[in-house]
Amino acid sequence: MGATFCIDSTGGEITTRHLSSLVCLEIGFDGCDKLDNLLRDSAIGLLRLLAQYFVDTGRTLDVGQTVDWASSLLIARKRNSTNTFYFDEMAYDGRTILRGVHRCLATWDAQSRMCRRFDSPFEPANFGSLVAVSPGVLLSAAALQGVRYAKDGRMTGWWIFEQGYDGSVDNFASMQTAHVFHLIACQPRVAPILGLGVGYAFRVDAEFSGDTQAEIAIWYEEDIGGQSV
Repeated sequence: MGATFCIDSTGGEITTRHLSSLVCLEIGFDGCDKLDNLLRDSAIGLLRLLAQYFVDTGRTLDVGQTVDWASSLLIARKRNSTNTFYFDEMAYDGRTILRGVHRCLATWDAQSRMCRRFDSPFEPANFGSLVAVSPGVLLSAAALQGVRYAKDGRMTGWWIFEQGYDGSVDNFASMQTAHVFHLIACQPRVAPILGLGVGYAFRVDAEFSGDTQAEIAIWYEEDIGGQSV
């Protein structure tokens, strides 16, 4: 049997062991003593996925390099002279680095649950990619609605509208683009929805918390399929 790696999750850190025999580095998350059991399991799962990615691709890692996952941007950091890299994450302001990966894990968990709930593949919108929004979406306190078409370049395929958008030519021409991280910063209620696949549409109430079914409607648009806009 060939060499393999394992995950050590016995303390406040969750780290790989023996990954260095395959790709000359170890990776991990610190500050994990602050995670509840559910997010701790998510952290183990994410670290396993990242480790397998490095094994499969042979990619190396350096300080400051990034990994995009679940609408979050992870940033590599070295804490000492060993070849062990820990990950932090970029805040949704696009400038501030937050210690650890707590927000990423919470977003991944929320998006994964939403996909399972509505039988959708998990297709997260990348942190720095773009969504199409109608004027006012970023500041709206009213209900929002959206639909996802196929990706096109940097566009995620998501089109999101504020309440009252009527689909007229004038309104369609007024659509703008926003980065995923800016959308989540302004409208955190849509973060759990952004992992839904192509063809899914939603309407979300102003006070949506991520869990209450009465606050959200999600359905699949059969006629969208693989269309892009």
